[in-house]
Amino acid sequence: MCAQTLILRVCLLQQRQLFLAAMIFSLSWGPVIADDLDPQSELSVGNRIELSQSGEDQIFQSIQQGYGNLIAAIQVDSANGAVITSVADESQIQINQSGSTNQTNLQLEGSLHKLDINQTGFGNLLEADISGNAMQLNVEQAGIDQSLAVNQSGIQHIAMITQSGAGNEGTLIQAGDNNFAELSQDGIENLAAILQNGSGNRASLIQTGTGNHCDITQNGNFNLAEVLHHGDHNFTSVEQQGSFLNTVVHIFGDNQSMRIRQIQ
Repeated sequence: MCAQTLILRVCLLQQRQLFLAAMIFSLSWGPVIADDLDPQSELSVGNRIELSQSGEDQIFQSIQQGYGNLIAAIQVDSANGAVITSVADESQIQINQSGSTNQTNLQLEGSLHKLDINQTGFGNLLEADISGNAMQLNVEQAGIDQSLAVNQSGIQHIAMITQSGAGNEGTLIQAGDNNFAELSQDGIENLAAILQNGSGNRASLIQTGTGNHCDITQNGNFNLAEVLHHGDHNFTSVEQQGSFLNTVVHIFGDNQSMRIRQIQ
């Protein structure tokens, strides 16, 4: 009886080890999906997700609802993706992607979020759709052919975006009042555009290098547009429509072109 019991225990242990190995194998090759929704409650509070991925074709997806949550994701190599959907307040999101053709997609609702996105390499993409109030967005892209499209709706948002390299494109749209947008590009043949709809907004666009193109469009009252160009063969376009408008332009270099239009 003792021998039979021992054999049975050994068989069960082997089956358990095979099951765990299969689980580890499937997780190492499949997407990482994090969902912090507690089925026992409507809101999740103070959750923390930390992720580090290396390799190609990695996908990280997170869904959050609640407040005071933290997401920190690091992805290394190429063709990785981070997809985050959050209906929450006072959350922190940190994403660091290095390599090529990486993508980050953000769908956020709520207030007082703090977002830090860093992408380095070639052909990376950031898409963000943000609605709510008083969110702080910091984005840094370094490399070649980087692209970003950010859409913010609400009031008192802060967006600070920095791109360095060549052939980068950045588009920032803000709808609401008392928003601040700063888009800085350093390099060659970069394209930047800021569109603000509302009142009391401020747009600051900084480009350093050669062959850069920037556009600022503001619709509303008490808006301020600031442009700083330092380099050669750059083009600036500013269009404002509303009352009590202010435009400040600083251009240093040769063969610069500028167009300013104010409609009251």
